[in-house]
Amino acid sequence: MNVKLIKTIAVSPVVRSLSIAATALCAGLVCGHVLDAARAETVQISPIYSATGPARVGGPFTLIGTGGEMVSNEDFRGKYMLVYFGYTWCPDVCPGELQKVSDALDELGDLAVRVQPLFITIDPERDTAAVLAEYASHFHRSLIGLTGTREQIKSAAKTYRVLTRKDPRAAGKDYLIAHTSNVFLMDQEGRYVAHFPYGFTVAQMVAGLKGHLDDR
Repeated sequence: MNVKLIKTIAVSPVVRSLSIAATALCAGLVCGHVLDAARAETVQISPIYSATGPARVGGPFTLIGTGGEMVSNEDFRGKYMLVYFGYTWCPDVCPGELQKVSDALDELGDLAVRVQPLFITIDPERDTAAVLAEYASHFHRSLIGLTGTREQIKSAAKTYRVLTRKDPRAAGKDYLIAHTSNVFLMDQEGRYVAHFPYGFTVAQMVAGLKGHLDDR
């Protein structure tokens, strides 16, 4: 599959409504299938559209950093953000996507200082600040892990249109969570620019980032 950087396009309100309905239906079906698979935990959603203006993705959030400090979206003003939602118990998709983000930032060289990668957990019950600090240390040095209360995480995920579903058959602390796997690119004001869907390559991310960083 030729995965491309997806940007927002304008569509009519009617088409937008149909698109959202179809997305919700497909996401539910895929989610059900994913939870029956042995080691798959990613739910993909179709591109996000807006009737007018930029896509309604992203916005204010207040979460908890790996040092226990409160962190908000305002702390990253002036930098591009690469925002990814996942969890540390994710067996392969999350670490794979985060490794590609790390490799892309390495390839950007000096331009990487203008980009802040964020890993927001969807599993705050297991992903404490200490757990996230250890996990983030295995990826790019600038990666920041964020956790929070269940309500804070739910609010942030909703803002970024991220779907999650815990396996209903799970018991105790051994469970998988189906989730949307997109890396969101936000500009220096925290506005949505584009997203890299699951399966993107390092080369695609580097090209996409350079296309915006070189213009500024």
